Amino acid sequence: MKKIYILILILVLSPSFSFACSCDWGGNFIKAAVYSDVIVKAKVIQFNFHLPNGKVYTNQEELNKYLSANPDFRPINIGASMLVEHIETVKGIEQRKKFEIYGMSGLDCRQSLHIFDIGKIYILSIDRSKKTKYTPPNEDEKDYMIGGCSEHSLEFIPAKNKVRGYIKGHYSRRLINYDYKKLLKKVT
Repeated sequence: MKKIYILILILVLSPSFSFACSCDWGGNFIKAAVYSDVIVKAKVIQFNFHLPNGKVYTNQEELNKYLSANPDFRPINIGASMLVEHIETVKGIEQRKKFEIYGMSGLDCRQSLHIFDIGKIYILSIDRSKKTKYTPPNEDEKDYMIGGCSEHSLEFIPAKNKVRGYIKGHYSRRLINYDYKKLLKKVT
């Protein structure tokens, strides 16, 4: 019994076993966007799953086949990115027509990409990628990352020229629709 308590104590106190991000909510989109390198309007066109060996899968079925064939592989080692088609630069400088934005599944304080849909347009408040111990092997400084500790994305609704998300408000996290032109005035 004493061995179990010692093992639990070692696991709890060892920082090398800690994988999750520990950040407080940094605020709504307008508040968070002030600190971002770039804000873009972009359409999600593809998701990519990056393995530590550099291999990239572009759909979940292929990735699932790989995971089934390699039961010892730890899914925590999979990086995720989305390829976007650049529509408009709201803040900062970005001229490429397509580029990748990296997220994660809770590691490295990045946004999980499961909230995005292929074909939809978003306003994204993003930062240049920086190498960390959790960075996928294919990610480099020309790519972007999307933070997970604040609101860094809004869905764009073209028919109404509005955005939807956690846009403003000091303490409440209320999902609202907001005029796109008003948003531009607030974040530029």
